[in-house]
Amino acid sequence: MIALFKDRNWLYQKYILDGYSACDIAKLCEASFSEIYYWLDKLDIKVRTRGEAQSLHYQKNPEFKRGKNNPKWRGGRRLSGDGYVRIYRPSHPYATQEGYVLEHRLIMEKCLGRFLKPNEIAHHINGIKDDNRIENLQLMGIISHRKFHINKRERDKNGRFIPRADFSALKALAGEIK
Repeated sequence: MIALFKDRNWLYQKYILDGYSACDIAKLCEASFSEIYYWLDKLDIKVRTRGEAQSLHYQKNPEFKRGKNNPKWRGGRRLSGDGYVRIYRPSHPYATQEGYVLEHRLIMEKCLGRFLKPNEIAHHINGIKDDNRIENLQLMGIISHRKFHINKRERDKNGRFIPRADFSALKALAGEIK
């Protein structure tokens, strides 16, 4: 096919107005997508950010929406990097932008029959963040929760907090390496 993508008006029409992706235009023109990006830059056509591209993709392909319609859907339950279990509940008043709520908060809310207030904490009694049995959860105010954890931390003979991780072995090893 003729290199139509070298014409600014044609490329602008396809990329900006019609919402084609660079990959779609590359397939249409039998070119590489890097060549399309080169010409977008050369012809001073603003390239979409990743977020803009994803948003446009979801608008054009509603079958790939979030939640149950997403091909990567795994039931709406995920273990986050900080150790807590998150549940997909986009209609919840305290859901994240992605639509997730901490599972232990949902369990405490179900037990109480109401939503937790923003200043209320569902505390894990045994300290295991993914043990969300109701008998392991305790409702606390945010201030009393902070005090509980501060008082639980160990202090040295001068009353200062002892660091949570003991880096003395690493420091000794680093001294040996020098």
